[in-house]
Amino acid sequence: MIFHERHVLRSMEVTLAHVYPMSTPHLITMDRCCLQGCLLGPPVSKWITFLSRLRFATPTKAAIYRTWLDQMLMAPLVVGWFFTSMPLMEGKGVSGVVDSLNTMYAPTLMRGWAVYTPTQIINFALIPPQFRFVFVSVVSLGWNTYLSIVHAQLGTDIVEPVGY
Repeated sequence: MIFHERHVLRSMEVTLAHVYPMSTPHLITMDRCCLQGCLLGPPVSKWITFLSRLRFATPTKAAIYRTWLDQMLMAPLVVGWFFTSMPLMEGKGVSGVVDSLNTMYAPTLMRGWAVYTPTQIINFALIPPQFRFVFVSVVSLGWNTYLSIVHAQLGTDIVEPVGY
């Protein structure tokens, strides 16, 4: 899924080049984000499998509790990981990490909750367990694409894709 996502992003880059001109720094940022996906994909897949194995009294309680666990435990870790590792990969050092966490962590986490809370409720209530990671990956592709477009419009150096 990760390599397919990168191929889709590269295709979109060519398609949208006339609207949002891409430069080498944007390509490097996209490659760093793809690396993040490669590093986070396996643990997130295991996490979704773990949550799917937890048993609850009713299917409704299962969806609610699994979503709560995901959003309160995994989401803050993933957002923190992203805003710690990206500045380090960009050579910004510890001060860049602190600045990134101070300015971007909370807003991104809250936006992520707005997208992923309903996503995970649907995921855990309606999607068969073997397709849950795929479902979240598709939503993540849309989330990351949206943030990339916003990033291109703002012309900033900080990309905020934090998804599963």
